[in-house]
Amino acid sequence: MRKDLDGYLIYYPRGHIYLVNEIGYEILSLCNGENTIDDISTFLSNKYKIDKSKAYNDVKKFLKKFEFLLEYEQ
Repeated sequence: MRKDLDGYLIYYPRGHIYLVNEIGYEILSLCNGENTIDDISTFLSNKYKIDKSKAYNDVKKFLKKFEFLLEYEQ
């Protein structure tokens, strides 16, 4: 991941490049193999003072967009 003027550039194999905002960057940074979606949601809920169920749904929806990329890592 690399900071860009408009957000963060995420580089994946086979030439896939994505631009995410700061919260998207935080979500992906917290995906370390140890944090669950619930852990990430709780962190964001506390940090940004938002409802935990909304944070959970937003994190889950965001990660779903990147789910297809897992096939490249196997």
